[in-house]
Amino acid sequence: MDERRSKRMPAEVGCWLLQGDDVSCFHSFDISSTGICLATDEPLPEGKLVILQFYTPHSAKAITVDAKVVWSRHDQQVSGMGLKFLGEESRAALLLAQLAIMLQGQRKG
Repeated sequence: MDERRSKRMPAEVGCWLLQGDDVSCFHSFDISSTGICLATDEPLPEGKLVILQFYTPHSAKAITVDAKVVWSRHDQQVSGMGLKFLGEESRAALLLAQLAIMLQGQRKG
């Protein structure tokens, strides 16, 4: 049974992941208003706190979101990690969900 509170939307969204002085670029499998699933061959450990930055067509300034790794997997079927956005009422998380909807609409059209 899927216990997620927010509907996930398949979307390939690019983002920057910042942890200390390290910066990495990733893309998503899916996104919701509360989290994101990122593809990576080197997933971070569960519980790791990071900062994500997204650039959208609506703003030249990055949308910055604090996040926590809630699952991490590296095997033949799935290689990636799930991150929960911190601060459920985050305006940034809602903007990201809107971006995912926009991208999904562009693929259909």
